[in-house]
Parts: sequence; structure tokens; C-alpha cells
Amino acid sequence: MFLRRGYVFLVIHFLHSPGVWAHFSTSYTPRMVCALAGSSIHVDCTYTYPGHLYVKETFWYRGCSSNGEMKDLSQDKQFKGRIQYLGNKKSNCSMMIKDLKDSDSGEYCIRIITNVLWEKWSGTPGVDLSVSELQVSVASDTVTEGESVTLTCSTTCSLSNNPTYIWYRNSQPVSNNHAVVNNILLLKPVSSEDAGNYSCVVKGYEDHPSLAVPLSVRFAPKNTMASIIPSSEVSEGSFVILTCSSDAYPPVHDYTWYRQNGLGTFSVGAGKTIHFTVALEDGGHYFCEAKNEVGSQNSTTMELTSAVSSQWTKGELAAIIIVPILALLVLATVVVTCWLRKKAIVNEDSVIKADVKQCTSNVYCSTVATISDPACFKMTPGPHVSVQHDEHYPTLHFTPSWQEVSLSSSIAKEHQFK
Repeated sequence: MFLRRGYVFLVIHFLHSPGVWAHFSTSYTPRMVCALAGSSIHVDCTYTYPGHLYVKETFWYRGCSSNGEMKDLSQDKQFKGRIQYLGNKKSNCSMMIKDLKDSDSGEYCIRIITNVLWEKWSGTPGVDLSVSELQVSVASDTVTEGESVTLTCSTTCSLSNNPTYIWYRNSQPVSNNHAVVNNILLLKPVSSEDAGNYSCVVKGYEDHPSLAVPLSVRFAPKNTMASIIPSSEVSEGSFVILTCSSDAYPPVHDYTWYRQNGLGTFSVGAGKTIHFTVALEDGGHYFCEAKNEVGSQNSTTMELTSAVSSQWTKGELAAIIIVPILALLVLATVVVTCWLRKKAIVNEDSVIKADVKQCTSNVYCSTVATISDPACFKMTPGPHVSVQHDEHYPTLHFTPSWQEVSLSSSIAKEHQFK
């Protein structure tokens, strides 16, 4: 019985002794891998096994140090289509994993199954894989113009092969004016134009950038400008609007307006926009001051000329010219009308001029209706009566002194005007 037991012991010891046909071994290159999310890794793997055996199956699994299930990764939904076995059943056990994810981090080993049920091998310790995203960090996300700022592109593990880093601002490559040392971007001095969202990539993996990190740059007001509406040359009583604009971060919190003239500089209002009705004394040079937490800046001056209103529209000019003329015409018409009426009354009362025909001695018959519209009058010429004769009819001028006469119908008919 003793011999049997010893024989069995010797046989088992013989089968598993190094250098005999019961020897397994594995080799991984590299043993520790730091890779970017989205990239791929290639692990070189070789193995040896006892010569009296032959390999039936090889596969990779994860979780080498655990006592859990050794599951073929090619059958795992998480790795399906992403893991590729590059080895054979003789000595090569290399593999590749594509499109790495953060969740892929862990320890990976090769599993060898032979034709002998109890002759199986796990190549532990395995390959330690760390998958990391690129991250941009900055000491302060808000700096002041003129200062220096350092941005760092990093991973949770150390990438191998000394990768080259590329920096982007607002998805555009950063200017070559800024220094890049390994994974560090130095902005010295920083300007307002450097504000934006920064990200980094590793050369060769441009499709897998880091998340963008904002950088704000505080700066005092600049490009401060003042404007006037409608224009700088206005008339008394006009309504004007003054507007001040400026670039600043943080935004301008205080706008102040000033007016300069021969007496000095005076504050005339506050606010981005002011408005007023122009008076003669409002003429002068105006400018605004923009101020924020970092500093202040004055705009250039603009001249506002205020004058007595002389800017008329065509309608206003027409009204100014035509109205007085119409008034004068109306006045002249009234004067002439009154004068003519007065003259008519005077003529009626003092002088009668008419074309007459002499009917009989001292009796004249008028061809024009006169006072009481008599047909004939008996005239008594006196020192104030004169009779002028022209080619056809006599014309009588006299001071009223007449006597209406009754003529018989026969005389009237006889001397009726033809």
C-alpha cells in the first residue's frame, strides 16, 4: 500500500515538475497599459505548454485575481465586435481591443485548455489595463488680462510613447504664439482674445478630444464709443439721444456722461443712454466714461452744436413765405374795397358824371340811372357847372343843384334816346 501511494506521488510530481513535459508559461508585452478612451490596444502574448499535450482552446478573460467565472471575452456583449484574438494554438496568444471605454479598465489573462481535462492554464498575473479620458485643468477659470495662466492636458494614468498634445480653443487650433511644453499650454501674458473653451487631443487620436473647459479673461473697458442721434448739429428745441458702448468683462456697470466747454468739464448724466431737449447752452463737446471692476475708459469727444432754430422743412418754409403774403393780400383787398366804397359814396354825394343828351334848354336827360333814377333833370348852370362836348355827346360836370322837371309824355317821347 505504501509503495502504491509513493508511486502515485512520484508520478504526479514528475508531471508537474519544471523543465519536464508538464510545464506551462505565459509572457505579456506590455504588462501595464494606459490607453485613451476611444483608442485601441495591442497586447503581445506568448505561451508554452507540455509537449505531450495539445491545445484545444485559448481565450482571454477579465478578472484574473478573482475566483469568478472565466468567461471568454469574445462572447461577452460588452466586448462583442471589439476584441480580436490574434494568436494560434501553438504559442501565440496576442489580442487587440478596439474603441476602448472607461469600463474596460481591469486585469486581462489568457486561458489555455488542453486535451487533458485537468491540464488547464491561466496566465496570471495578467495585463493591467487602465483606460482614461483626456482632461483639461486650469488653476483658475477666470484670470485678468496681462496675467499668466497654465492649462494642463492630463489622464488618470501615464500614457506611453511620449504622445504629442494638440490644443484647441473654440474647436480651432491654438495660435503658435503660445508655448506648448509636453501636455502644458502656457498663456503668458493672457489677453481678452484668449478667452474661450479649451480642449486637447493626442496626435493620432484627433477624433477623441477632451471635454472643453471654459477660460474667462477679465479686462477693463475698451473700444468705448459715444454716438448722438440725430446728428451733432442740432437746433434749439431738438430732441437728441446720446449712447455709449464699450467692450468689457465683467460688463460695464457704470456709464457717466460729461460735457466740456470754455468753463470746464461737467457731469451731465449717467446711464448707457441719455436724452434731452437741446437748449442754446447745451452746445459743447460730449464724452462718456465706461467703468467695470477692472478699470475704466473714456470715449473720444463729439461736438454738439446748438443754434437758434433755422432748420426748416420745405412745408415750413412755404408756410413762412405764403402766410404773410396772403395776409398782405387780404389786407390790401380790404383797404382797396374800403377806399372804393368811400370814393363811390363821395361821387354819389358830390359829383355826378354822366353821358347826357340835351333835351331842351337847361334840360338834360341822362343815359345812366342816377339818384331817384329820374329820366330828365332841369339844370341851372352856375359857377360850379361846366359842360364839355366831345365828338358825340356832351359831358356835364356840376355840383349837385338840380330840379326834377315833369315833361309831358310828348316831349319825353320826342327826346327819347335812340
